[in-house]
Formats: sequence, structure tokens, C-alpha cells
Amino acid sequence: MNFFDENNPMDALDLLSGKSQALNISADLAELTGEQVLGYLLTHPDFFAQYAQQLVDVSLPAANGNMVSLAHWQTQTLRKKADLSASRLEELLAQATNNQKTHEKLFGMVMHWLAQNDAQALPAQIESDLQRIFELHSAKVIVWQEDSREIFYPYAQSWSDGLVGLTKAMYKPYCGAKQGIEVENLLDNQTASIAMIPLWHARELECVGVMLLGSNDAARFTPDMGTHFLHSIALMAGAALSRVSGRIKPSHLTLKK
Repeated sequence: MNFFDENNPMDALDLLSGKSQALNISADLAELTGEQVLGYLLTHPDFFAQYAQQLVDVSLPAANGNMVSLAHWQTQTLRKKADLSASRLEELLAQATNNQKTHEKLFGMVMHWLAQNDAQALPAQIESDLQRIFELHSAKVIVWQEDSREIFYPYAQSWSDGLVGLTKAMYKPYCGAKQGIEVENLLDNQTASIAMIPLWHARELECVGVMLLGSNDAARFTPDMGTHFLHSIALMAGAALSRVSGRIKPSHLTLKK
């Protein structure tokens, strides 16, 4: 015999609030969906308080297949959540420690650049610092002044206007495999992945050169990696180079059409 209105499934849920009703699952209650039961419990937060004694006898399947009490099941669930939270916290702390170490490396490197008053030596120092501190296979910079068509560094090198145009048109640093462009000739043949970053003079909004980072690890620089950190390094290097570039004596005009 059906004792609730089939057109109103919530009538069956109301059976749960009747103190005279047993908590065993009848044929009619078995037709309820999990969503309906969950909805009832969410809208009746006092249910567990009202039936605390009866719920002691409710058993639930544990992960090992055994039956446990509802209280024990809740304790296990909370313990698992706590373990996940602790694991996530450890990951965040490790990441924070790593970020702090990277910040200290970057800070020390920039201080080294700012202390360099020898304009001729600064570009090579930037290359050496980047390669050493970030354990790169190679690091190269080219510094130019487009208006005067002068290449300040490297000396005795010649580059086409295409390199300058390509660098200025870059929306963000390029990361990935070598593309066969002329600037890659500065890198070792074993280079498997590169990062190519424009060097901008932030105050004058002028591109003063390009930075090329190379690694023999194909997974070091990939197209899907974040480039904010690389962009920050390039801004700092560009600022340092623009500070002294006017005092560099180029060997000759080297931008060619």
C-alpha cells in the first residue's frame, strides 16, 4: 500500500521527521533519489540533533568494505580532509620557500648589475650572471640603439633590421624550440629550448635589445609556461643596460638593411 502522494515525493521525506517512524528503508523510501534525501537534510539542519540517539545505530560502508557507525564515518571523512589540507599546506610552504630563494637570487643579481659602472663589461656580466644563477646552458644579449643604427654589444657582429623589428613586435617572451632565426646562432648547437625576451627601457618605452636564454633540456622552456618572471628579468636587464648604453663605444654601425 502506497502511503504518500506520488505527485509529491517530498511527502516521503517528511516520514523521516515523524518520531514514530523507524529508520529502516521501506520499499517506498527506496524510490527516493540521493538528491532528494540530501535536499531534505540541507533544509532541515536540526535533523541530526533530533535523531542523534537513533543515528548511533546507522551503519555505513567504510573504504575497506566493513560497516562503521555514522560518527566514525564522519570522523574518517574529516581526517581525510585534514590530511589533504595539511598536504596542500606543505606544498604551498615549499613553493613559498622556493619563491623566496628565487627572489633572493634575482635581488642579488640586480644589485650586481647596478653596481657595475663599466659600460663595456655590463652586457657580458648579465649573460654570465643569468647563466650561473639560473643554471642555463647559455645566455646571450644583444644591445642596440635603433635611431643611430648602432649595435653596442656583441662587438664585431652584424644583424639585420629584421631582428630589431621581430623583437619589437613580440607581444610576450617566446619560449620553446629554436625557430631558425639569426640570433640563435649565438647559442650552442646542443641548445634544445630557448627563451627570447625583448629588453625594454621602461621609462622611455624603447626596445634596447634582446635577451636569449638557452637550455639543453627541451622541457626547460615550453610554449605553455608562464612568462611573467622572464619579463621581469628582462625589464631589469633593460633598465640596467639603458643606464650605461650611452657610454658604450660601438665599434661600427652594424644594423644593415
